[in-house]
Amino acid sequence: MQELVGNTFGYLHLASLTSAFDALAAAGFSKTEIVVSEPHFDMLRASDAEMSALKHYADDAGIKVVSINPGGQDLVSANRDIRALAAQTYDKGLDFAATMGADVLVVVPGRRSPLSPMPLDRAMGYFDETLDRLLQRSRLMGITLALETCPFDFLSSIQELRVVLERHGNTGLGLTLDVANVYFSKLDVADQVAASVGALKMVHVSDTTKTRWSHSAIGDGEIDFAAVSQALTRIGYTGVSSYELADGKNPTSRLEGDLQAWREAGFAPVR
Repeated sequence: MQELVGNTFGYLHLASLTSAFDALAAAGFSKTEIVVSEPHFDMLRASDAEMSALKHYADDAGIKVVSINPGGQDLVSANRDIRALAAQTYDKGLDFAATMGADVLVVVPGRRSPLSPMPLDRAMGYFDETLDRLLQRSRLMGITLALETCPFDFLSSIQELRVVLERHGNTGLGLTLDVANVYFSKLDVADQVAASVGALKMVHVSDTTKTRWSHSAIGDGEIDFAAVSQALTRIGYTGVSSYELADGKNPTSRLEGDLQAWREAGFAPVR
C-alpha cells in the first residue's frame, strides 16, 4: 500500500489555507503538500512570525507538511525579471519549507515557447545557474529539491530530468513524478516510474485524459492507479503520493468517497 497524503491546491480559490488543513485532517489525512500561492499565502512577503504562526496552526490541526510547491514559476523565461522572480520565489520556498518542517521543495524547471523556442543550451544554462545556487542553500538546510515532470515544460520527462541529476549530483536533488502530467503528455506512466528508480522523492496523483489536461478526482479520467501503485512498489518507492485534486470544485465533500477508491487502487493515508 502506497502512502497517500493531502494537497492544498484544490482549495486555493475556494477556502483559506487553514480551512484546507482542517478539511484534510477531518478527512483522515495527517500529512499534506502545500501548493503555495496567493490568495492562500503571500510567501514572498511573509514574515518569519507569519510563517511560524502557520506552522503552529498546522500542528494544532494534526497536519504535518511534507512538501512545499511554489508551482507556476519559470526559471528559463526569456525575460530576466521573470527568471529573477522565480529564483527569489524558490529561495523563499526554502525558508518556508524549513519553517514548516517540510523535507521537499518541488521545483518546476520552466518552459520554452513552442512558437519561438529559446535555444536549448541557453535555457539549460539559465536553469543550471539557478539550480546550482539553490542547491548550495538547500543542501546545507537538509531540504531536497524535487524536479517535477510538467507538460509543455522544456524538461517534461523523467529521462530528461535525470540528465540534470547526473550533472548536479543526487545529493539533495531528486524527482517529482506527476502521474496526470506524464499521462497527458502521452508518456507511459509505468515506464516513467521505472525510470525514476532511486531518485523519486515525491509523487503527485490525480486523474486526467490524454486529450484534456486536468487534475481530476480518481475515476474521472483514464488512469489505472492500481497499475501505478504496483509500479511504485516494484521500484521500492517508500515516499508519499500527494492527491493533487484541483478541478475548480471544493474537494471536501468528495474526499470520503475518493479515499475509498484510492484504497482499492493501493493508496491510503497513514495516521
